[in-house]
Amino acid sequence: MEVTKQPSNRKRNRMQIKTILNRVQKFKSFVYGSVRWVEGAEIPTVEVEIRPRLNSRPYCSGCGRQTAGYDTLPSRRFEFIPLWGHKVFFVYSPRRVECDRCGIRVEKMPWVKGKHRLTETYCWFLASWAQCWLASSDPGVQDQLGSCFQSG
Repeated sequence: MEVTKQPSNRKRNRMQIKTILNRVQKFKSFVYGSVRWVEGAEIPTVEVEIRPRLNSRPYCSGCGRQTAGYDTLPSRRFEFIPLWGHKVFFVYSPRRVECDRCGIRVEKMPWVKGKHRLTETYCWFLASWAQCWLASSDPGVQDQLGSCFQSG
C-alpha cells in the first residue's frame, strides 16, 4: 500500500495579525506594516508598525485640516487591546505638520487622543470592562469606585 502525503493547507489557512487588525481597526490614511515579537519582554508582546499611506497628507491635530508634512518624529508606542494574552503595541513615527492656522504641530492620529499612550479602542475596552466589574462587584466597592465612572 502506498501512502501519499496530503498537501499542507497551513499557508492557505493562515491568518495574519494584520488581517485581523484590518477587520477590527482600520484607519483610512494609514496601513499596518511589519509585525514582530518583542524579545526579552516579561509578558509576551507584539509590536505592529503603522505607516502613512503613500501620498497621504497628514491632518493638523489642532484644527483638523489636511495640510503639508514638515518632518517626522521618533517612533512612539501606543498600547492596543491585548490579543490572546499578548500585549499589542502600535509603533508609529508621527509626522509634524505645518498648518497655516496652528503653526507647526504633530499630526492627528486616529487611534489616540492627544499625548495618550493607550489607544482610544483600548480606553473604551477598559471602561466597558470596569463598568461590568462594578455592576457585579460588592456594593461597598461600587460606592467607593462608582464616582470614578459617573458621566458628567
